[in-house]
This record gives sequence, C-alpha cells and structure tokens, in this order.
Amino acid sequence: MTNTKQDNNTKDPALASAITANIFLPGIGSWRLGHKKRGAAIIIVIILSILMAGWSYASSINRQMDAAMNMDDDAALESSLGSSGSFYWVILAFIALVYSFVDIFLIYRQKKK
Repeated sequence: MTNTKQDNNTKDPALASAITANIFLPGIGSWRLGHKKRGAAIIIVIILSILMAGWSYASSINRQMDAAMNMDDDAALESSLGSSGSFYWVILAFIALVYSFVDIFLIYRQKKK
C-alpha cells in the first residue's frame, strides 16, 4: 500500500520545480502539475498581452515620429507623446504572471487534499 503512495508522489512534480518552471515561462508550472488547459490559457494570455504591448508601443513611436517630422504642427507632437496604450497590456501581463503563481499554489494545495 505504501509503495503505490510513494509511486504517486514521485510522479507528481514538486512545488519547487513547478515554481522554477513558472519563473521561466508563466503557465508551465500549472501545466507540469497536470492542469494543461489552465497552463495553456495563462501562457496564451501572457504571450498575447506582451505582443500587443509591443505592437502598441511601436505604433505609438511611429505616431511620434510622424508628428515630429511635421514641423508645422507642434500640437500633434504634444498630443502623440502620451498616446501609448501599451501600459494596459503590460498590466494585463503582470496580473497573469501573478495569477500563474497563485494558480500553482491552488493546484498544489488541491492535490495534497
């Protein structure tokens, strides 16, 4: 009876290895603990929010460069300086990152019961 319990414990990744994997790619920790859909959802949210933040930042720089090249209109340059929407995407990525660690704890606690 104890052999089957020990075999189950050795198959499950440890909490430390799940957290370490999650540091390098958020969502992998949940994936390694057996919740593949939750892990994949976290990975997708983080990757898409980072890509959207980069795209938003690049388009903001493009608008600033276009406004800077237009020497006649100083108001266009001033209005384009604060127009980056990438901050919201970075916040979403940060929230998903924090949730990925909370999710590991919840999954691990659920498995111990």
